[in-house]
Amino acid sequence: MNYIIANNYHLRFAMRCVQLSVLWFVTMVAVGFYSDSAKAESIEVDVVYPERAVDAGLTLTGSVSAVHNAQLASQQSGVVANIHVEAGDVVTRDQLLLSLDDTLAQLQFEQASAELNIAEVALQEAKRLYQELKVLSKRQLVAQSLLAERQANISKAGAELKNANAKLALQQELLTRHHIKAPFAGVVTDRMVDVGEWIGTQDKVFSLISNDKLRIELAAPQQYFAEFSQANTIQANILNQHNKNAVINSQVERVIASVNKTNRTFKVFVTVPENSGLVMGSSAQVTIQLPATDNAQVWLPKSALKRHPDGGYSIFAVNNNTAERVFVEVTQQQAERVAVKGASVSQQYIKAGVELLQSGEKVSVKSVAGNAL
Repeated sequence: MNYIIANNYHLRFAMRCVQLSVLWFVTMVAVGFYSDSAKAESIEVDVVYPERAVDAGLTLTGSVSAVHNAQLASQQSGVVANIHVEAGDVVTRDQLLLSLDDTLAQLQFEQASAELNIAEVALQEAKRLYQELKVLSKRQLVAQSLLAERQANISKAGAELKNANAKLALQQELLTRHHIKAPFAGVVTDRMVDVGEWIGTQDKVFSLISNDKLRIELAAPQQYFAEFSQANTIQANILNQHNKNAVINSQVERVIASVNKTNRTFKVFVTVPENSGLVMGSSAQVTIQLPATDNAQVWLPKSALKRHPDGGYSIFAVNNNTAERVFVEVTQQQAERVAVKGASVSQQYIKAGVELLQSGEKVSVKSVAGNAL
């Protein structure tokens, strides 16, 4: 009986060994097959070494605008009596530009002036009567109640005088509002009314700009906001329209800390020096010298870029036959190549066919280019 049990035990042990051997063999075959399949499915790619870019600054195109740019309107309704300037005239601050018919306002002013004179005389008379009665009261010839009445008359005359002064000031202001003066020195660019027309307080009559204070308004991409906001002084070079080989040296005047939700840009104002030759409304190209950063720019082919749904970009580096995604920032574009930040100049990058490529995929290098194109 013991012999039969022993034989069964050895038989089961032998069968178990056979099963393990078969399992090991199947596993190794599967691993080899998977390895061969993975090797066979690796993607052949062309790679390129990027070319280091010389940081020439951020070049933007904007419009020349005036620091002061006003659409002038009248503060009073009326008929235009006289126009003292024409479009194109250079005016100084507080120079008279237009006059309305002020006949009624002038009469009301004279009436208020006469009422002021009457109030002044009334106050003087009230004071005189009070002084006379005060002398008599010392002799006890008049009642104290009458003296108090004369004192009240002085207060009443004083109040009427203040009222008359206020009425005169009001009529003076209304008379002044019949005349439009220049709020600042500049150039009249447009005249919208003519003599004899009736204008209201909402009607625009002149366009006035300050020709001696110009600036260029630029729209900078949102990714540069940190560099603009951290620097105290940022130099800018304005392309001279009269001499293409010369530039006008200037600097960034102001950065607006608000990003446009539509085009994801923020406003930058660049000061325009006097006698620059630039005129209001014209376009201007400006190269802004941003502060130096650790991220060097390199050139790569446009085909190496993969665009993301959010508007960003990435490229793929090749390390150990594996594609690795690298997020970059596009700074310039020239024909078939782009300058980017965030890429190493000593790294190989896949040159084309990256639209469907994913990070971590196996690749095999087919050819290597020494520059960006």
